[in-house]
Amino acid sequence: MSFRYDIRFAGAGAHGLIDAARVLAEAAAIYEDLYASESCSFGPEARGNSCRADIILSDRVIESPRVELVDFLLVLTSDAYGAYISDLKPGGLLVVDDGVETDDRAYGRLVQKISLCADGDPNLENAQANIMILGIFASACNIIGRKSLQDAIVGRAPKTLEEEYLASFEYGFGLLEGRGIQCPHRRDRDEGL
Repeated sequence: MSFRYDIRFAGAGAHGLIDAARVLAEAAAIYEDLYASESCSFGPEARGNSCRADIILSDRVIESPRVELVDFLLVLTSDAYGAYISDLKPGGLLVVDDGVETDDRAYGRLVQKISLCADGDPNLENAQANIMILGIFASACNIIGRKSLQDAIVGRAPKTLEEEYLASFEYGFGLLEGRGIQCPHRRDRDEGL
């Protein structure tokens, strides 16, 4: 049986969504032997405007990078929620920042509220939201192995910040850990997280 998983990270510029998508695609293609496609859309200004990153993971060649309906949607702003909630498949997983109000359009989907604010954690002085997002994804979905994502993160991190990036990943992982999420359309894997 073929496997395909469509993912969208949406929020505002400066959240690091595009970098997170690229690291996720690299982890899938390099360490998991999957096909991966990443595409992005963002406003004219570098920071603060809407931003979206789409990722497709598959065990078969991806014919087109176009994503229409997603299995996993992470939204960090109200504007992103309004723009993309209708693109989440019924039964799909919505991970939403706790500052974003959801409405009845989220009905029929798994909804998880999170807070990317790492204030007060001394290990996360220079926390990277984009790396936290990868931890959230790894915790919620057994699509890409935890070690594969960590290896891809270390491969892109400045040497002096590797430990901080991995701490950001673990912080994100912990945000959903233990919630008993049964992510729809999970990939059958031989190894655990």
